[in-house]
Amino acid sequence: MKNLFYVFLTASAVSIINISNAEQFAQNTNFIDDVKKIVHTKLPDRSEIEKFILHNKTYGLPVNLTKKFGKNFKNINFSKIYAREVSITDANMQDAMFEFANFEKAYIINSDLSNSKMMAVDFSNSTIIDSKLVGVNLNLATLDNAILHGNNFENANFEGANLSYANLSNTNLRNANLNNVDLSWANLQGADLTGAKLNNVKLSYANLMNTTLDKATFKNSSLQEAVLINASLKDTSFENSDLRRADLRWTKLSKAKLINVDLARARTNPLKYETEEFQSSVDSMTQK
Repeated sequence: MKNLFYVFLTASAVSIINISNAEQFAQNTNFIDDVKKIVHTKLPDRSEIEKFILHNKTYGLPVNLTKKFGKNFKNINFSKIYAREVSITDANMQDAMFEFANFEKAYIINSDLSNSKMMAVDFSNSTIIDSKLVGVNLNLATLDNAILHGNNFENANFEGANLSYANLSNTNLRNANLNNVDLSWANLQGADLTGAKLNNVKLSYANLMNTTLDKATFKNSSLQEAVLINASLKDTSFENSDLRRADLRWTKLSKAKLINVDLARARTNPLKYETEEFQSSVDSMTQK
């Protein structure tokens, strides 16, 4: 009996030592943190994402993809997926595929979607803010009524996209391709469109107040009743474009290139630091 008691004590002591060693191992190697990293960096399976979306939609539950699958969606294929009203926050979605997908009314916050392919994606009425979308391809995308302020769209391709009524305030659109885009009634206040291509673009009634349009090109574009108050127009090119009833007050219009532009009934007085002669010549163009 005495020997059995000693065996029990010995086994207990070994267990305590093993537990202590395990805890020490975990502390020394950051074992728990490493496990968490593996969980959060594992790429989720598309079929599991679709099941999750369908289940939560069926039962009227919120669809928070990052809460369920973590933050790593790099290179994931979302093409043709139905992901209406999903939420994604602080995620890495670089080089992802969104072509022909439905993300209507989605919420994407503070995420990196750089170089993603988004041809013909539907982001209408979505909220995508404070995110990085450098070099994304949004050719023929639907983004009407979307809230997109504070994003980095540098070198993005929007050709043929619908951005009517979208909020693009304070966005970086440097060197973006916005040819053949509908930006009617869009809010671009404070945006940086340096070097952007805006040929055959619809900007009627758009808010371009305090925007930077240096070296941007407008050809065969409509800016009827657009507001460009205090916009920077250094080396901006307007060719065969419609600026009727546009508000160009407090712009440095002499720095722009105006070729066959219609300024009928545009508001141009006062311009910014222009000579009386130039001011008068521009004012006369608005009377036509």
